Amino acid sequence: MPTVAIRDAQATVVTDLVSEIGLFSAYFNGKPVTEFDGYAGYLIRSKLATENEGGIHSGKGILVIGADRLM
Repeated sequence: MPTVAIRDAQATVVTDLVSEIGLFSAYFNGKPVTEFDGYAGYLIRSKLATENEGGIHSGKGILVIGADRLM
């Protein structure tokens, strides 16, 4: 499914993305510090399938914002 990627205020249609999800947890002294057994959130990032580097800081990755976050 095509995706619109925005970088430097320029929109580009991308059709070959690879995505990964990172789950965050919060613990102190080995014990969870959230109401959800340590779960503290998630981040989804994507990159072109042809790209080796995928880091956000390198400028090659894309942070994914779900439609539920835009409304």
